[in-house]
Amino acid sequence: MDGDPTYPSIDALPERPTILNFVVPPDQTLKVLRDAVRLGYHNVWIQPGAESPEVMAFVQEHGFNYLANACIMVRSRIRSEA
Repeated sequence: MDGDPTYPSIDALPERPTILNFVVPPDQTLKVLRDAVRLGYHNVWIQPGAESPEVMAFVQEHGFNYLANACIMVRSRIRSEA
């Protein structure tokens, strides 16, 4: 996508990231979160629009370290201006 490689699932990633960043519809977020539990991921960033009550309940029930309702682009701009 835009010159960056894409992968069909987090199982297919060539390297394990320290955080999963979700910018997809909530139903897709839940699907990947289920895989994340199975694969032992703990850190997720759920972008606005990728969350839902079900997604938020899932991350809380499964003990994820998470950030939600915070746009990565806005947060990174604020941080770079500090």
